[in-house]
Amino acid sequence: MKIALYGGAFDPVHNGHIAVVDFIHNLNYFDEIWILPSEHHKYDKTMSSFDDRVNMCKLSFEEYENVYVKSIEQFIYQTKLSDGSTYDLIRYLKEIYSENEFYFIIGEDNAQSINQWKESEKLREMLRFITLTRG
Repeated sequence: MKIALYGGAFDPVHNGHIAVVDFIHNLNYFDEIWILPSEHHKYDKTMSSFDDRVNMCKLSFEEYENVYVKSIEQFIYQTKLSDGSTYDLIRYLKEIYSENEFYFIIGEDNAQSINQWKESEKLREMLRFITLTRG
């Protein structure tokens, strides 16, 4: 299966998030889209509760077929399998769901700083990135 991963704080879910999912969904290229609310903010920013953000995502994306909100980031962070990095997330997903082909949705701002991400070169070997421009 081809799975598009869309991670973020989603605090709150806004029209930009919905537009991204709508665009990716309408490509009809992916078998599934997984919405992955983060458990921990990279810069220790205070966020709404994880459960509230998951519920906001579920309500926001419930009309889309094959779009699923997953609590994977909470699990791997709380079990110390991840420090909150994208690399740890993808390494875990590739280990558990090895039969799938993963794509990671990012904005152009993140694409410009990807070299600063944990294990960025390995990460680029592990999956493809879908970079969306703003506007």
